[in-house]
Amino acid sequence: MSEVEYIRRLNAGLDLQESGRLDEALAKFIEAQSLDFPHSAAAVNAGLIYKQRRQWSKMHECFLFASKHLHGLVSWKRDSILWNLGLSSTALGKWTIASRMWHQIGLPISVSSDEPQLSFGDAIIESVDRKRFSVVTIDPCRGRVQEVADTADDPDLGDLVLHDVSPFEYESVGDGQRPVFELLAVLNHSRLPAYTVEVVAQSADEIAAVDSRLAKINAASNLGRVQRRQDGLRVGRVVGPQLQTLIDVMSAWELERPGRQVNSIAVEEK
Repeated sequence: MSEVEYIRRLNAGLDLQESGRLDEALAKFIEAQSLDFPHSAAAVNAGLIYKQRRQWSKMHECFLFASKHLHGLVSWKRDSILWNLGLSSTALGKWTIASRMWHQIGLPISVSSDEPQLSFGDAIIESVDRKRFSVVTIDPCRGRVQEVADTADDPDLGDLVLHDVSPFEYESVGDGQRPVFELLAVLNHSRLPAYTVEVVAQSADEIAAVDSRLAKINAASNLGRVQRRQDGLRVGRVVGPQLQTLIDVMSAWELERPGRQVNSIAVEEK
């Protein structure tokens, strides 16, 4: 009887999900899961809705339940459950469970209660408004942002972000390719002091000098994007210690302190 009821409620939830009625679908999946039938489908579908809503604790409960019912699943369904349990565990700081999931999938990560600090290489994350940011990944679903944001609302230099575990595409960068992941959340803000910088360069010679110095900055590291405006001004945003690098590279210009303009650079702390 419980199997019949489980399948009936699961199918009702899938139909509601297909029609976009997610609240009702979620209720049906929860009803099916509450029957404690040894099957993972209802828990997985409920967990994916919670994932979409960034409700990490509830997502974790669903995939933890699903992970106990892996028998008979094809490998990609099994791995999907383990990936998502690892992701939700990471979001909640449950490092033992997260590392066990990565280890079980076959990644070179030891099971440990300590927060992992590894390097999985460079990647790109994409926000809901389709902005992209460079990160260095420190485990399968976390990265540290490596560039300065254009606005204070975007992930910024040094921020720790949570991203999905599977890339949805690859982007060509130089001679190689970097995976592109969906940004799920900012877990920790670096909160480095930020400044807006205005470089006044209106003549052709001055603009050429600014171009040369900014090219050196961009070649050296991922600094603030100081862009040219049509009137010949350069305006951008830099963060924390990067301000001093900007000043050092542009040594022909003078700056006394944030908020005060001297000759050709004006800086305002934000």
